[in-house]
Amino acid sequence: MYSKIVENKLNGRIGCYYIGFVLSRDDKIQKIRLFCKVVDGFRVFGFGGKGLNLNNTLQEAGIDGSGFIYAYSDPDPNVELTSKMCILVRCNVANDVYFMMSKTTPMHKMMDAYCQRLGFPSKEEVKLGYLSHGIRHVFQIGERTILGEDTPEVLQLCDGDTIDFYPFCQF
Repeated sequence: MYSKIVENKLNGRIGCYYIGFVLSRDDKIQKIRLFCKVVDGFRVFGFGGKGLNLNNTLQEAGIDGSGFIYAYSDPDPNVELTSKMCILVRCNVANDVYFMMSKTTPMHKMMDAYCQRLGFPSKEEVKLGYLSHGIRHVFQIGERTILGEDTPEVLQLCDGDTIDFYPFCQF
């Protein structure tokens, strides 16, 4: 029923899971809930900023396979369902990695976590001289280079957007 489970440890938070499902459009959201309940006791589900009716099918909920369903263990009335987003980071020499992040999280946190996960020197290590002068890692959205102080909100990122990572670029 599922294809993979990846635990997210970004920013020291453990227990956020990304679960890839293989389902038909006629399957009910309840089918996902039953599996998630076993994994981590998820009770609240959202898609596109709205809560989901567990008795609806994926088609009835408007889910066409290109979006993300969010599952929460405990609903927090102070956090809207759209305050978090899932971003994909791609690299031609490493595996793709998904990051769940807030719209106001500085991008340097994701950038450092990605470099650390792949074993590449992070920004802090670069300051210590691990990369020679004129060489750095580049994160881009299209042609735009991402700066560490940028946020997803400033970059106008949407849920499911892809960031390209180019290690050891010479400038």
